[in-house]
Amino acid sequence: IYVLTQSSSAPVLTRMNRAELDVAPFIQIAKWQCQTTGLTVVWADTPGPICQMNAIVRTEIFDSSGVPHTLEHLSFEGSQKYPQPGLLDAVANRLLASGTNAATDIDNTTYTCESASAEGLLKIMTIFLDHLFFPIFDDDSFLTEVYHINGKGEEGGTVFSEMQGREGSQGDVMDLT
Repeated sequence: IYVLTQSSSAPVLTRMNRAELDVAPFIQIAKWQCQTTGLTVVWADTPGPICQMNAIVRTEIFDSSGVPHTLEHLSFEGSQKYPQPGLLDAVANRLLASGTNAATDIDNTTYTCESASAEGLLKIMTIFLDHLFFPIFDDDSFLTEVYHINGKGEEGGTVFSEMQGREGSQGDVMDLT
């Protein structure tokens, strides 16, 4: 068993298992888990310069409040260590990444990032994970990203607009019916 740690007070990741695919290109896969938090990391060492990160967070909810989708959007607005909105994508662009994104489903939210190099992805990952684990939620971000009514009585907000566009789609109307 291998252990990764940055300091004695940092959570410890323990390698749970490792495997190599029996067919070309013989990809090596390892699974790590934090004994304190249960965080699981799966690493696949694939050939080629493009590196991807998918951070999958369980966000199951039993109502239609939209809280997971709201949290998805707000997590990109800044973190305790990096409080500037837009910083994550600015850094990603400088490190030859295709930007950052996320998608919320019924039971999980998947945060994604892709970079042209492992070094670039590892630099972005530090900032990205800080946004996921230590997001800042403030009134200004909520008004911009979630919902507001302007001085003319018009509704707005990124999440509100996205959902308004979906709710009239044929698929959503059929689901609700």
